[in-house]
Amino acid sequence: MNKKEIVIKALTAPPWRGQTLKTAVFASAMLLASSTLFAQVKIGTNPTTIDANNNLEVESSTVANKVFIKKTGKVTIADGTQGDDRVLTSDVSGEASWKTPAAQNVPVVFAVTKGSTDANQTISASVFNKIKFYNATFDKNTTFDLVNDNFTVPSGGTGYYQVNGNFTTAIISTLQGIYFYIYVNGTFLRELCVGNAPAGSGVAASGSAIVKLNAGDVVDVRVKGNGVSSAVTRAFLDVFLISK
Repeated sequence: MNKKEIVIKALTAPPWRGQTLKTAVFASAMLLASSTLFAQVKIGTNPTTIDANNNLEVESSTVANKVFIKKTGKVTIADGTQGDDRVLTSDVSGEASWKTPAAQNVPVVFAVTKGSTDANQTISASVFNKIKFYNATFDKNTTFDLVNDNFTVPSGGTGYYQVNGNFTTAIISTLQGIYFYIYVNGTFLRELCVGNAPAGSGVAASGSAIVKLNAGDVVDVRVKGNGVSSAVTRAFLDVFLISK
């Protein structure tokens, strides 16, 4: 059987209702007769006009509680919940409605410091030293533990974090090489930065890294002197979740 095109037009004017039913019945019969038949379907406003390039057109003269797909390629779903900058969201049963996106709620955002007025922290040569922090400039959910100088990634906090840190050391009479590391669960993760200073100077170094952390991870930062002992005079650590 040759391929045929069937146009089903859901006419809205009362005189044509009988003809519309006949057309629908005829179309159904033809579709059952052969799987090779193709149809154009127009539903709603202007039922007698359908773009030749469209298989299905759903059009409404109003936007209330209607769905329409036009040849411009845009899809409009207007059910009364629509609004500017809303997103289409499904519930557990699959029923969708437009909703205003929830406000951003990042579980981990904090900044902690060891100021110049706090006691200097000795850095033993070639030993990993956990930096001692004394103050939280801000800590959204009290994530950082100032007693143990670490933070635990909370439930729901798995994702990618930006870690920013910097430190300065005391002036000593020999060459200094100081390394700043990120540790996770007691294990080295990556170097944050390294600083060097000639004899008679102190080190000032800073670095930034993006790391993947999982809920339950315990994170701290440590410094190590390269063969010499020194002291941390100031230190800063900023951490925040940037993406899940």
